Amino acid sequence: MLTLIAILTTILYFTAATLQMLHLTKNLQAQTKKIIVISLVAIVLHAFLLYRWIDVSTGQNLTFFNTLSQVCWLATVIVWLMAIKRPLVNLGIVLYPLAGISIVLVLIFSGSHIVNTKTDPKTLLHILLSFLAMSILIIAAVQSVFLAFLNRALRKKYANLLTQSLPPLQMMESLLFQLITLGFFILTAVIVSGFSFFLGIFHGSLWHHMVFAIIAWFIFGILIIGRIFFGWRGRIAIRWTLIGVVLLLIAYLTSQFWLN
Repeated sequence: MLTLIAILTTILYFTAATLQMLHLTKNLQAQTKKIIVISLVAIVLHAFLLYRWIDVSTGQNLTFFNTLSQVCWLATVIVWLMAIKRPLVNLGIVLYPLAGISIVLVLIFSGSHIVNTKTDPKTLLHILLSFLAMSILIIAAVQSVFLAFLNRALRKKYANLLTQSLPPLQMMESLLFQLITLGFFILTAVIVSGFSFFLGIFHGSLWHHMVFAIIAWFIFGILIIGRIFFGWRGRIAIRWTLIGVVLLLIAYLTSQFWLN
């Protein structure tokens, strides 16, 4: 039964992404309500799947692909909610398929890595903050890709219906830095909580994880300072956002390597 729900959820995610692409490239305004409803159903079904996959009787099953799917789900939820008032709905073109792929990966690579967070609330807080920070900064990375696409089109004076459907460049840059700032503060909380978490329990075995996370933290911090005092934008913002997110992904991968 769970497999059928997973397949249906994946189909719904890809359907929502396809409709969103058609909405942009062919200006099909009538598709908007369908996109909202279909993506919402996919998000709800995905939440149910994660509940069944992760919350087991002995604790939380935090395998690599379970946590990856959790992060992708959280990113889609944030985008769906923020799109109510901000022009972020276009990010679903990338995030919805990623969420669908994450579900397929869980089905293919099922496993078990139980973490009992009931006995250690600090661990649960650290994990939840990590998921939230990663989700927000992944959204920022996708936003920077769209920004790079629009920036390149404007420089080459190449415009089509897709570029015309995207929000103005200045607005996209403003949203990017809002996401980076929010992600930076949450990442700060992750690093602070992480010191007591991995030093107390793993005795330094996760130092690779913390080193990459701290470097990413410095990059996002410097990027925010550069934006405020030097007006950094365009290629600088795009390049360093992507570098910071890649470093966070490396930190995540190294932590999963040592924990599994």
